[in-house]
Amino acid sequence: MKILIVSTNKNKNPIAVMPFGACLVAEATEKFGHRVKILDLMFSTNYKSDLEKQINLFKPDVIGLSIRNIDNNNFQNTVTYFDELKYLVNLIKKNSKAIIVLGGSAVGIMPEELLRYTDVSLAVTGYGEIVFPKLLEAISENLSLNIQGVAQIESGNFVKNSLSNILVGDNCEVPDFNRWIDVNAYLKKQSSIPVQTKRGCPYNCIYCTYPINEGKTYHLFSPKSVAASVRKLVEKGLNDIEFVDNVFNSPYRHAIDVCNEIRSEKINARFQTMSLNPRFVDDRLLDVMEDIGFSGIGITAESASDKVLKNLGKEYNSAELHEAAISVYKHEVPCFWMFMLGGPGETKETVIETLEFAKNFVRSEDIASFAVGIRIYPGTELAKKAGEDGDLNMYRPELLDPLFYTSQGLDADWAILEVKKYMDDNFNFIDSDSMGLSFLPSIYGLGYKLGVKPPLWKHVSTMRRMSRLVGLNI
Repeated sequence: MKILIVSTNKNKNPIAVMPFGACLVAEATEKFGHRVKILDLMFSTNYKSDLEKQINLFKPDVIGLSIRNIDNNNFQNTVTYFDELKYLVNLIKKNSKAIIVLGGSAVGIMPEELLRYTDVSLAVTGYGEIVFPKLLEAISENLSLNIQGVAQIESGNFVKNSLSNILVGDNCEVPDFNRWIDVNAYLKKQSSIPVQTKRGCPYNCIYCTYPINEGKTYHLFSPKSVAASVRKLVEKGLNDIEFVDNVFNSPYRHAIDVCNEIRSEKINARFQTMSLNPRFVDDRLLDVMEDIGFSGIGITAESASDKVLKNLGKEYNSAELHEAAISVYKHEVPCFWMFMLGGPGETKETVIETLEFAKNFVRSEDIASFAVGIRIYPGTELAKKAGEDGDLNMYRPELLDPLFYTSQGLDADWAILEVKKYMDDNFNFIDSDSMGLSFLPSIYGLGYKLGVKPPLWKHVSTMRRMSRLVGLNI
């Protein structure tokens, strides 16, 4: 069959993200004998025309829509993307009789909502590189669609088949990105090349969707296969690698082994990860990460209050957060600290506690990012708590419209203003508004032309100081 996969994500703020999942699915699908093309809308200037052209020229039998985000996850300035999705579906139906299948991380979170909203009947809810080829086989052979990881609307009823027993190998798969997308366009926006060292997440963070999308059991890829995949990318000139696991340094031993394997293979590349659990940040880990060439790390601290951390379902405490900060202080790798304010039990006092931690323990050359409000997703513990607390009387889990949780004991407007007050005196502090600035893609493009190596966020403090000199406050 002829398969067209459309990567629908066009959001470039704060950075354009390569469609790793869509490319992985395309390559896996091709191995089953199908003719496959990807249409990446990220840099399309006329996506309506581009989509119609691909449909009319390629005449696909099945069109897969890869959907990364439902919205921008920004309480302060919310932007939704699903209206465009409905437009794309209608455009496809107007120009083709192809079967439409929804997929991507957003679909794993809200499969029923997106199927009903777009009037599509089939979706892949996770592990698309395994599930999608099986679904195509069932379609072509007119077999039952009762397949693990497939959701459908059947006679008006929503049916979802669990991914609980999905079989995942231990080999790290990396697609040949250049075959599927315009890699240079991404590189010019300072995008990095995504690699996963594992799937799944065993943690119990009350707001998180990773256990829903990937399951609560780790599927670890062998360190040797991770190093081999990285080497394959580097040999093709793709030297800026980002490990995009939900938590890179858990299990701790696996992260150490991956780094040691890369070191033993003498692979010369620049690495990033934005997903370090502070409990497992120590001198040993940072030593080996620096040794192999990490140019940036992110620590998902979320809060410095023990009460709030416990309520968020975190398994680390503020003492471990301080220990992580001390280890970071002893190393040179740039660090991006992430905090979310407004979780269950949050008060003015706990907000100040977190802001003061960042002021005193985050290095001035590093970044402290603060988001007020936590996006509520169906199926999470936070969704249940929102209903129980009555904090959001309008909360209904079937709605796609973004809803955010803020503690009953906290005035969200006060928290937003308090963060901005701290930003006035701490140039390495940023908030959700900073991440959504419209000129950021242009800044990344300028950085590429000037030869500035990613991650560009390590220069935020300098950029904020310079903007203040010309009368801007970003």
